Amino acid sequence: MNDIPVVIENRSKTILAGFANPLQMAPTIFPVVVGRNIEQPKYSQNIHLGREFEERRDILTADYPVKHGIVKDYDNLEKIWGYIFDHKLQISPENHPVLLTEAPLNPEAKTDEIYQIMFEKFNIKELHIEKNPILTLLGIKKANGIVVDCGDDVTNVTPDYNGTILLKDCLSVYLGDQDVTDHLKQLLMNSHSVHFESDTVRDIKERMCHVALDFEKEMAAFQEQSFWRKQMSLKSYKNSYKLPDGQLIKIGNEKIRSTEALFQPSFLGKRYFGIHNALYDSIMKIDIEYRNTLSMNTVLTGCLTKCTGFPERMIKEVTALVPSTTKMDILVNSDNNLRFATLQRDLEEKSVDPNYPETKVEKKCLEFKDNVNEAAENKQGFFKRKTK
Repeated sequence: MNDIPVVIENRSKTILAGFANPLQMAPTIFPVVVGRNIEQPKYSQNIHLGREFEERRDILTADYPVKHGIVKDYDNLEKIWGYIFDHKLQISPENHPVLLTEAPLNPEAKTDEIYQIMFEKFNIKELHIEKNPILTLLGIKKANGIVVDCGDDVTNVTPDYNGTILLKDCLSVYLGDQDVTDHLKQLLMNSHSVHFESDTVRDIKERMCHVALDFEKEMAAFQEQSFWRKQMSLKSYKNSYKLPDGQLIKIGNEKIRSTEALFQPSFLGKRYFGIHNALYDSIMKIDIEYRNTLSMNTVLTGCLTKCTGFPERMIKEVTALVPSTTKMDILVNSDNNLRFATLQRDLEEKSVDPNYPETKVEKKCLEFKDNVNEAAENKQGFFKRKTK
Protein backbone atom coordinates (compact mmCIF):
# COMPACT_ATOMS: atom_id res chain seq x y z
CA MET A 1 0.00 0.00 0.00
CA ASN A 2 3.01 2.26 0.42
CA ASP A 3 3.98 4.49 -2.52
CA ILE A 4 0.38 4.64 -3.82
CA PRO A 5 -0.25 8.35 -4.50
CA VAL A 6 -2.81 10.06 -2.28
CA VAL A 7 -5.12 12.68 -3.81
CA ILE A 8 -6.64 15.40 -1.60
CA GLU A 9 -9.16 17.73 -3.24
CA ASN A 10 -9.75 20.80 -1.09
CA ARG A 11 -13.03 22.71 -1.22
CA SER A 12 -14.78 25.26 0.96
CA LYS A 13 -17.09 22.88 2.84
CA THR A 14 -15.74 19.41 2.04
CA ILE A 15 -12.49 17.59 1.30
CA LEU A 16 -12.44 14.63 -1.08
CA ALA A 17 -9.54 12.34 -0.18
CA GLY A 18 -8.46 8.93 -1.39
CA PHE A 19 -5.86 6.90 -3.21
CA ALA A 20 -4.98 7.22 -6.88
CA ASN A 21 -6.02 3.58 -7.15
CA PRO A 22 -9.80 3.77 -6.56
CA LEU A 23 -9.88 0.00 -5.96
CA GLN A 24 -7.64 0.41 -2.91
CA MET A 25 -10.29 2.36 -1.00
CA ALA A 26 -13.28 4.44 -2.03
CA PRO A 27 -12.58 8.19 -1.73
CA THR A 28 -13.87 9.73 1.50
CA ILE A 29 -15.76 13.01 1.74
CA PHE A 30 -14.98 14.91 4.93
CA PRO A 31 -16.54 18.18 6.17
CA VAL A 32 -14.17 21.15 6.43
CA VAL A 33 -15.31 22.38 9.83
CA VAL A 34 -13.81 22.37 13.31
CA GLY A 35 -16.10 22.34 16.34
CA ARG A 36 -15.27 23.57 19.84
CA ASN A 37 -17.36 23.82 22.98
CA ILE A 38 -19.00 27.23 23.22
CA GLU A 39 -17.20 28.20 26.43
CA GLN A 40 -13.77 27.27 25.04
CA PRO A 41 -11.38 29.79 23.45
CA LYS A 42 -11.22 29.85 19.67
CA TYR A 43 -7.90 27.99 19.40
CA SER A 44 -8.49 25.40 22.10
CA GLN A 45 -6.96 22.02 21.26
CA ASN A 46 -10.11 20.18 22.44
CA ILE A 47 -11.83 19.93 19.06
CA HIS A 48 -14.57 17.88 17.41
CA LEU A 49 -14.35 16.74 13.78
CA GLY A 50 -16.45 14.72 11.35
CA ARG A 51 -19.24 12.60 12.82
CA GLU A 52 -18.39 13.72 16.34
CA PHE A 53 -19.04 17.31 15.28
CA GLU A 54 -22.34 16.39 13.61
CA GLU A 55 -23.55 14.63 16.76
CA ARG A 56 -22.75 17.61 19.00
CA ARG A 57 -23.19 20.55 16.65
CA ASP A 58 -25.97 22.07 18.81
CA ILE A 59 -23.51 22.72 21.64
CA LEU A 60 -20.46 23.59 19.54
CA THR A 61 -19.18 26.63 17.74
CA ALA A 62 -18.24 25.95 14.12
CA ASP A 63 -15.06 27.29 12.51
CA TYR A 64 -14.75 26.98 8.73
CA PRO A 65 -11.07 27.34 7.76
CA VAL A 66 -11.77 27.73 4.02
CA LYS A 67 -13.99 30.46 2.56
CA HIS A 68 -14.72 30.92 -1.14
CA GLY A 69 -12.11 28.27 -1.87
CA ILE A 70 -9.30 30.25 -0.18
CA VAL A 71 -7.69 29.03 3.05
CA LYS A 72 -8.26 31.49 5.92
CA ASP A 73 -7.17 29.40 8.92
CA TYR A 74 -4.23 27.04 8.41
CA ASP A 75 -4.16 25.82 12.02
CA ASN A 76 -7.65 24.36 11.80
CA LEU A 77 -7.12 23.01 8.27
CA GLU A 78 -3.95 21.28 9.44
CA LYS A 79 -5.99 19.47 12.12
CA ILE A 80 -8.47 18.28 9.49
CA TRP A 81 -5.69 17.02 7.20
CA GLY A 82 -4.13 15.18 10.11
CA TYR A 83 -7.44 13.55 11.02
CA ILE A 84 -7.92 12.42 7.41
CA PHE A 85 -4.43 10.87 7.24
CA ASP A 86 -4.74 9.12 10.62
CA HIS A 87 -8.39 8.07 10.80
CA LYS A 88 -9.87 8.09 7.31
CA LEU A 89 -7.01 6.92 5.10
CA GLN A 90 -5.15 5.28 8.02
CA ILE A 91 -1.71 5.90 6.58
CA SER A 92 1.63 7.41 7.49
CA PRO A 93 1.73 10.38 5.09
CA GLU A 94 5.53 10.29 4.82
CA ASN A 95 5.23 6.99 2.93
CA HIS A 96 3.04 8.30 0.10
CA PRO A 97 3.35 10.83 -2.73
CA VAL A 98 0.59 13.41 -2.36
CA LEU A 99 -1.28 15.35 -5.01
CA LEU A 100 -3.19 18.23 -3.40
CA THR A 101 -5.54 20.59 -5.21
CA GLU A 102 -6.19 24.27 -4.65
CA ALA A 103 -8.46 27.02 -5.93
CA PRO A 104 -7.45 28.56 -9.27
CA LEU A 105 -6.95 32.05 -7.82
CA ASN A 106 -5.19 30.95 -4.62
CA PRO A 107 -2.36 33.44 -3.92
CA GLU A 108 1.16 32.05 -4.29
CA ALA A 109 1.98 32.93 -0.67
CA LYS A 110 -0.83 30.66 0.51
CA THR A 111 0.41 27.86 -1.74
CA ASP A 112 3.85 28.19 -0.16
CA GLU A 113 2.32 27.91 3.29
CA ILE A 114 0.57 24.68 2.31
CA TYR A 115 3.89 23.28 1.07
CA GLN A 116 5.50 24.22 4.38
CA ILE A 117 2.79 22.52 6.45
CA MET A 118 2.85 19.33 4.40
CA PHE A 119 6.64 19.04 4.41
CA GLU A 120 7.38 20.12 7.96
CA LYS A 121 4.32 19.02 9.95
CA PHE A 122 3.41 15.81 8.08
CA ASN A 123 6.93 14.97 6.85
CA ILE A 124 5.66 14.31 3.32
CA LYS A 125 8.56 13.54 1.00
CA GLU A 126 6.86 13.87 -2.39
CA LEU A 127 4.26 16.54 -2.99
CA HIS A 128 2.67 18.52 -5.78
CA ILE A 129 -0.08 21.13 -5.54
CA GLU A 130 -2.19 21.65 -8.65
CA LYS A 131 -5.07 23.89 -9.60
CA ASN A 132 -8.47 22.18 -9.69
CA PRO A 133 -9.41 23.26 -13.27
CA ILE A 134 -6.25 21.78 -14.78
CA LEU A 135 -6.99 18.37 -13.29
CA THR A 136 -10.61 18.60 -14.42
CA LEU A 137 -9.53 19.05 -18.05
CA LEU A 138 -6.91 16.33 -17.79
CA GLY A 139 -9.60 14.01 -16.48
CA ILE A 140 -11.58 14.32 -19.71
CA LYS A 141 -8.50 14.25 -21.97
CA LYS A 142 -8.62 17.96 -22.85
CA ALA A 143 -5.68 20.33 -23.02
CA ASN A 144 -7.73 23.49 -23.63
CA GLY A 145 -11.03 24.65 -22.23
CA ILE A 146 -13.00 26.74 -19.78
CA VAL A 147 -13.83 25.14 -16.45
CA VAL A 148 -16.89 26.42 -14.58
CA ASP A 149 -16.42 24.99 -11.09
CA CYS A 150 -19.62 25.40 -9.07
CA GLY A 151 -18.58 24.95 -5.45
CA ASP A 152 -20.28 25.34 -2.10
CA ASP A 153 -20.01 29.11 -1.79
CA VAL A 154 -18.20 30.25 -4.93
CA THR A 155 -18.22 29.55 -8.66
CA ASN A 156 -14.89 29.94 -10.46
CA VAL A 157 -14.70 30.40 -14.24
CA THR A 158 -11.20 29.42 -15.33
CA PRO A 159 -9.91 29.41 -18.95
CA ASP A 160 -7.01 27.00 -19.43
CA TYR A 161 -4.80 26.94 -22.53
CA ASN A 162 -2.30 24.07 -22.91
CA GLY A 163 -2.16 23.50 -19.17
CA THR A 164 -1.74 27.17 -18.30
CA ILE A 165 -4.46 29.12 -16.52
CA LEU A 166 -5.20 32.47 -18.19
CA LEU A 167 -5.33 34.50 -14.99
CA LYS A 168 -6.40 37.73 -16.67
CA ASP A 169 -9.53 36.00 -17.99
CA CYS A 170 -10.58 34.23 -14.76
CA LEU A 171 -13.67 35.31 -12.89
CA SER A 172 -15.29 34.33 -9.61
CA VAL A 173 -18.82 34.90 -8.36
CA TYR A 174 -19.84 34.23 -4.76
CA LEU A 175 -22.72 31.92 -5.63
CA GLY A 176 -22.86 28.19 -5.05
CA ASP A 177 -24.66 25.17 -3.75
CA GLN A 178 -24.96 26.54 -0.21
CA ASP A 179 -26.77 29.64 -1.50
CA VAL A 180 -29.39 27.41 -3.14
CA THR A 181 -29.81 25.41 0.07
CA ASP A 182 -30.14 28.50 2.28
CA HIS A 183 -32.59 30.14 -0.11
CA LEU A 184 -34.71 26.99 -0.31
CA LYS A 185 -34.81 26.79 3.49
CA GLN A 186 -36.05 30.38 3.71
CA LEU A 187 -38.72 29.80 1.05
CA LEU A 188 -39.96 26.65 2.79
CA MET A 189 -40.14 28.36 6.17
CA ASN A 190 -42.13 31.19 4.60
CA SER A 191 -44.59 28.69 3.10
CA HIS A 192 -44.90 26.29 6.04
CA SER A 193 -45.01 26.82 9.79
CA VAL A 194 -42.31 24.22 10.26
CA HIS A 195 -38.67 24.33 11.32
CA PHE A 196 -36.49 22.68 8.69
CA GLU A 197 -33.18 21.05 9.63
CA SER A 198 -30.32 21.57 7.18
CA ASP A 199 -30.17 17.87 6.28
CA THR A 200 -33.88 17.87 5.43
CA VAL A 201 -33.52 20.93 3.21
CA ARG A 202 -30.59 19.37 1.35
CA ASP A 203 -32.62 16.20 0.78
CA ILE A 204 -35.55 18.21 -0.60
CA LYS A 205 -33.17 20.12 -2.87
CA GLU A 206 -31.57 16.96 -4.25
CA ARG A 207 -34.85 15.10 -4.71
CA MET A 208 -37.20 17.79 -5.98
CA CYS A 209 -35.48 20.96 -7.14
CA HIS A 210 -34.47 21.72 -10.71
CA VAL A 211 -33.39 24.67 -12.84
CA ALA A 212 -36.14 26.09 -15.01
CA LEU A 213 -35.24 26.48 -18.67
CA ASP A 214 -37.75 29.35 -18.87
CA PHE A 215 -38.34 30.66 -15.36
CA GLU A 216 -41.22 33.03 -16.12
CA LYS A 217 -43.07 30.39 -18.13
CA GLU A 218 -42.73 27.76 -15.41
CA MET A 219 -43.80 30.20 -12.70
CA ALA A 220 -46.91 30.99 -14.75
CA ALA A 221 -47.61 27.27 -15.02
CA PHE A 222 -47.45 26.96 -11.23
CA GLN A 223 -50.00 29.78 -10.93
CA GLU A 224 -52.38 28.15 -13.42
CA GLN A 225 -52.24 24.85 -11.58
CA SER A 226 -52.76 26.33 -8.13
CA PHE A 227 -56.56 25.85 -8.21
CA TRP A 228 -56.67 22.13 -8.95
CA ARG A 229 -53.81 21.51 -6.56
CA LYS A 230 -55.94 22.80 -3.74
CA GLN A 231 -58.64 20.28 -4.67
CA MET A 232 -56.27 17.32 -4.38
CA SER A 233 -55.69 15.42 -1.16
CA LEU A 234 -52.16 15.82 0.13
CA LYS A 235 -51.47 12.08 -0.06
CA SER A 236 -52.28 11.97 -3.77
CA TYR A 237 -50.24 15.08 -4.55
CA LYS A 238 -47.11 13.93 -6.37
CA ASN A 239 -45.01 16.87 -5.17
CA SER A 240 -45.46 16.18 -1.48
CA TYR A 241 -42.55 15.52 0.86
CA LYS A 242 -42.58 13.51 4.06
CA LEU A 243 -40.70 15.18 6.90
CA PRO A 244 -38.74 13.13 9.46
CA ASP A 245 -41.64 13.48 11.95
CA GLY A 246 -44.05 11.94 9.39
CA GLN A 247 -45.77 15.19 8.40
CA LEU A 248 -46.49 15.69 4.68
CA ILE A 249 -45.90 19.07 3.06
CA LYS A 250 -46.43 20.37 -0.47
CA ILE A 251 -43.45 21.58 -2.47
CA GLY A 252 -44.56 24.08 -5.09
CA ASN A 253 -42.65 26.73 -6.98
CA GLU A 254 -39.95 26.69 -4.29
CA LYS A 255 -38.31 23.96 -6.36
CA ILE A 256 -37.43 26.44 -9.14
CA ARG A 257 -37.30 29.69 -7.16
CA SER A 258 -34.44 28.35 -5.04
CA THR A 259 -32.22 27.50 -8.03
CA GLU A 260 -33.16 30.62 -9.99
CA ALA A 261 -31.02 32.58 -7.55
CA LEU A 262 -27.97 31.29 -9.44
CA PHE A 263 -29.09 33.29 -12.47
CA GLN A 264 -30.81 36.13 -10.61
CA PRO A 265 -28.79 36.80 -7.43
CA SER A 266 -31.15 39.66 -6.62
CA PHE A 267 -33.41 36.94 -5.18
CA LEU A 268 -30.78 36.66 -2.43
CA GLY A 269 -30.36 40.39 -2.04
CA LYS A 270 -27.03 40.30 -3.89
CA ARG A 271 -26.25 42.98 -6.43
CA TYR A 272 -23.88 41.16 -8.78
CA PHE A 273 -24.65 39.19 -11.93
CA GLY A 274 -25.45 35.49 -12.22
CA ILE A 275 -23.20 32.53 -13.01
CA HIS A 276 -24.02 32.70 -16.73
CA ASN A 277 -22.87 36.32 -16.85
CA ALA A 278 -19.55 35.35 -15.27
CA LEU A 279 -19.01 32.71 -17.99
CA TYR A 280 -19.96 35.19 -20.72
CA ASP A 281 -17.63 37.89 -19.36
CA SER A 282 -14.76 35.41 -19.13
CA ILE A 283 -15.30 34.24 -22.73
CA MET A 284 -15.30 37.81 -24.02
CA LYS A 285 -12.06 38.60 -22.15
CA ILE A 286 -10.22 35.77 -23.92
CA ASP A 287 -8.13 36.82 -26.92
CA ILE A 288 -10.23 36.29 -30.03
CA GLU A 289 -7.52 34.04 -31.51
CA TYR A 290 -8.16 31.41 -28.82
CA ARG A 291 -11.78 32.13 -27.91
CA ASN A 292 -13.51 29.42 -29.96
CA THR A 293 -10.84 26.85 -29.05
CA LEU A 294 -11.66 27.30 -25.39
CA SER A 295 -15.40 27.97 -25.52
CA MET A 296 -15.94 24.75 -27.50
CA ASN A 297 -14.64 22.89 -24.44
CA THR A 298 -16.60 24.52 -21.62
CA VAL A 299 -16.80 22.09 -18.72
CA LEU A 300 -19.28 22.32 -15.84
CA THR A 301 -18.10 20.63 -12.68
CA GLY A 302 -18.89 20.71 -8.97
CA CYS A 303 -21.97 20.45 -6.77
CA LEU A 304 -24.49 22.10 -9.07
CA THR A 305 -23.88 19.83 -12.07
CA LYS A 306 -26.20 17.26 -10.45
CA CYS A 307 -29.09 19.73 -10.51
CA THR A 308 -31.50 18.82 -13.33
CA GLY A 309 -31.70 21.48 -16.04
CA PHE A 310 -28.60 23.42 -14.95
CA PRO A 311 -26.42 22.65 -18.04
CA GLU A 312 -29.31 23.33 -20.45
CA ARG A 313 -30.07 26.67 -18.82
CA MET A 314 -26.40 27.66 -18.85
CA ILE A 315 -25.97 27.03 -22.56
CA LYS A 316 -29.26 28.78 -23.33
CA GLU A 317 -28.30 31.92 -21.40
CA VAL A 318 -24.69 32.13 -22.59
CA THR A 319 -25.53 31.38 -26.24
CA ALA A 320 -27.99 34.28 -26.17
CA LEU A 321 -25.24 36.64 -24.97
CA VAL A 322 -22.15 35.71 -27.00
CA PRO A 323 -21.65 36.87 -30.62
CA SER A 324 -22.91 34.51 -33.32
CA THR A 325 -19.31 33.84 -34.37
CA THR A 326 -18.50 32.32 -30.97
CA LYS A 327 -19.02 28.56 -30.87
CA MET A 328 -20.26 27.03 -27.62
CA ASP A 329 -20.29 23.47 -26.38
CA ILE A 330 -20.83 22.60 -22.72
CA LEU A 331 -19.69 19.32 -21.19
CA VAL A 332 -20.72 18.10 -17.76
CA ASN A 333 -18.26 16.46 -15.41
CA SER A 334 -20.27 15.34 -12.38
CA ASP A 335 -18.02 12.40 -11.41
CA ASN A 336 -15.88 13.50 -8.47
CA ASN A 337 -13.96 10.22 -8.65
CA LEU A 338 -12.79 10.92 -12.20
CA ARG A 339 -9.39 12.29 -11.30
CA PHE A 340 -8.65 9.26 -9.13
CA ALA A 341 -9.54 6.87 -11.98
CA THR A 342 -7.60 8.93 -14.52
CA LEU A 343 -4.46 8.90 -12.43
CA GLN A 344 -4.69 5.14 -11.90
CA ARG A 345 -5.23 4.51 -15.63
CA ASP A 346 -2.11 6.50 -16.50
CA LEU A 347 -0.04 4.57 -13.96
CA GLU A 348 -1.30 1.20 -15.21
CA GLU A 349 -0.62 2.02 -18.86
CA LYS A 350 2.90 3.15 -17.99
CA SER A 351 3.63 -0.08 -16.10
CA VAL A 352 2.39 -2.26 -18.99
CA ASP A 353 4.09 -0.36 -21.80
CA PRO A 354 7.59 1.01 -21.04
CA ASN A 355 7.33 3.22 -24.14
CA TYR A 356 4.05 4.76 -22.99
CA PRO A 357 4.52 8.55 -23.14
CA GLU A 358 4.64 10.36 -19.82
CA THR A 359 1.41 12.23 -19.16
CA LYS A 360 1.04 15.52 -17.34
CA VAL A 361 -0.72 13.75 -14.50
CA GLU A 362 2.11 11.25 -14.11
CA LYS A 363 4.71 13.99 -14.11
CA LYS A 364 2.81 16.00 -11.52
CA CYS A 365 2.22 13.03 -9.22
CA LEU A 366 5.38 10.94 -9.40
CA GLU A 367 8.37 13.16 -10.21
CA PHE A 368 8.40 14.98 -6.86
CA LYS A 369 11.53 13.70 -5.20
CA ASP A 370 14.23 15.66 -7.02
CA ASN A 371 12.24 18.89 -6.77
CA VAL A 372 11.66 18.43 -3.05
CA ASN A 373 15.28 17.59 -2.29
CA GLU A 374 16.49 20.61 -4.22
CA ALA A 375 13.99 22.84 -2.41
CA ALA A 376 15.19 21.44 0.92
CA GLU A 377 18.79 22.29 0.10
CA ASN A 378 18.03 25.78 -1.16
CA LYS A 379 15.32 26.89 1.26
CA GLN A 380 16.29 25.02 4.43
CA GLY A 381 12.79 24.19 5.58
CA PHE A 382 10.70 26.67 3.63
CA PHE A 383 9.67 24.91 0.45
CA LYS A 384 8.53 26.37 -2.84
CA ARG A 385 7.62 24.87 -6.18
CA LYS A 386 10.58 24.42 -8.46
CA THR A 387 10.60 26.96 -11.28
CA LYS A 388 10.67 25.22 -14.65
